[in-house]
Amino acid sequence: MKNNKLKLRSSAERGNKKVIFIERDLLINYEGPACFRSVDYQLNDSHLESFLSSEYANLDIIIIHHAKELALAQQTLDQLNSIDHSLKESIINKYPNLLDQLNCIHHQDADGNEALCVSCSCHPSKGGLFLDAAVKYSLSLSQSYYLYIKEEFAEVAKRYGISTLKIENI
Repeated sequence: MKNNKLKLRSSAERGNKKVIFIERDLLINYEGPACFRSVDYQLNDSHLESFLSSEYANLDIIIIHHAKELALAQQTLDQLNSIDHSLKESIINKYPNLLDQLNCIHHQDADGNEALCVSCSCHPSKGGLFLDAAVKYSLSLSQSYYLYIKEEFAEVAKRYGISTLKIENI
């Protein structure tokens, strides 16, 4: 009988599929400190077009977002869902490979709501959204990419073996 060793995969390597993670704020334009309603933003066509004309345009995309406005009671879940839905509709018309949109709705300063005031693993600075996506979609994070604007989240992506890209460089 042949002796087969058990091969363990890290939680970052759940399959062979590769995707590109994109920060939501890279795809939309809005005024003020945050986008609170679906009527408050416009699709950032120049960033989307840069992506669509790049060598990465054949990949499925997963949009990620730290929706701290919900935890801080500046936005309702219905408003967040409405933004997600309208963004999905806008993108799908130009790019049908939108796989998912993932949000972290927690914030450490969320007073009065213990469920949202937690030190969560899904916060983009901790990488939980990447790991959740790896499990859900059988991804290989080491073969995936992260298109970013926030340097701190890019550093986390690198720790999980994800290649990082700035919009200006694609």
